[in-house]
Amino acid sequence: MVVDCAITLSGSFHSGTLAKTARALVGYINEARVARCEGGTLTVLTATLPWHVVYQTFAGTLPRLTSVSLLVLNAGFELVETFGNGCLFRTTAANPSALIALLSGEGVVTGLRADETARIPLTGPFPCELATANFRGTGAMSTTRETALTIRLI
Repeated sequence: MVVDCAITLSGSFHSGTLAKTARALVGYINEARVARCEGGTLTVLTATLPWHVVYQTFAGTLPRLTSVSLLVLNAGFELVETFGNGCLFRTTAANPSALIALLSGEGVVTGLRADETARIPLTGPFPCELATANFRGTGAMSTTRETALTIRLI
């Protein structure tokens, strides 16, 4: 089952400075919208919002990081492929989705990339339990104030 959808996420970080503490809560995703899908439909389970965004790790050498990995917990979706088979999936601490904040040399977030290796089990009628879901792609990052988001670790 391959369903390819464009998703827009809106949320907030608690601070522009992140403590290097694995699994520390650093923000929330308050809204998720599915713009279009090919191969089926994807519905956001809005009752699962807000989703937790937690710090995982960073790449690069301090103080010039190249990326910061974030986990998304409690995200819930219903996935229905073209033939009508419907499955549910929800990210958990054991099976989170992951976003990688891509950074310039100054720590400015230049985009968000989904970590394709993060697999989320599907639930529902057969054959759902035989499959997993994942996110892929890179998206733009914007702020409501039209200013750059800079991430610094402490």
